[in-house]
Amino acid sequence: HLYCRANFLLAVKAGCAVIVDNTGSRIWEYKEYVHHATFHGYEVRIVEMVHDSFEDLVMFHERNVHGVSWRTMLRMAMRWEEDHRALLIRSSDIDVSHRR
Repeated sequence: HLYCRANFLLAVKAGCAVIVDNTGSRIWEYKEYVHHATFHGYEVRIVEMVHDSFEDLVMFHERNVHGVSWRTMLRMAMRWEEDHRALLIRSSDIDVSHRR
């Protein structure tokens, strides 16, 4: 998380286009990103991958690039905090024909 935050701050200060792909399951975990981006004049968009079923969680775990363990992913799902600002994407919106 520290590495991601440091690179984010460098990119924002340089005025680069920024996408933060991280594992924030609670709003407070990415609140700082939203604050800094807004402060520097960025339009912030939050995208939330919705899990409607156990199968969704299995698919998300198989596709995760952060090395998050199955146990940790289950804990994150149990404590998930929805963000009313988020664009919601459901598994039915995802083309799974390109799964790794």
